Amino acid sequence: MRILILGATGQLGRHVLQQALQRGHRVTAIVRSRGRVDPHPLLRTVQGEVTRDGPLVQEAMQGQDAVVGALGNPRSLRGLRSGTVVSDAMRLVLPAMRAEGVGRIIWTSALGSGRPRRSCPGRFGWRTPSRLVLRSVTRKQARAC
Repeated sequence: MRILILGATGQLGRHVLQQALQRGHRVTAIVRSRGRVDPHPLLRTVQGEVTRDGPLVQEAMQGQDAVVGALGNPRSLRGLRSGTVVSDAMRLVLPAMRAEGVGRIIWTSALGSGRPRRSCPGRFGWRTPSRLVLRSVTRKQARAC
């Protein structure tokens, strides 16, 4: 397969990238910094911002069979408050997928987003902290998906 990975330098994205390459898939990764990804014969890196550069996203989308989104918000208080990385990216990714005829997408989200919140551990396990601390982030992620 030819897979476009978004968020390939993050915690989850690095694992997705590694597994895709180990299985022999051709991977394109949009990254902010090429230096954060090791070269590989099956890997093409495109440097840019997946949340801001529509033409870049569409160019990277060309010839892909699937998209894997492993994007997350910055690990900071500002990132917790804003929480728009996923929705900003989706505004560019979905039209690019339609334009290039890519019909498969796998998108990760945060525990506690949308319906899965009901399946989270009880009141003091995860539900209450996610409601108090991550309320705006999980709402924005659910809205984006």
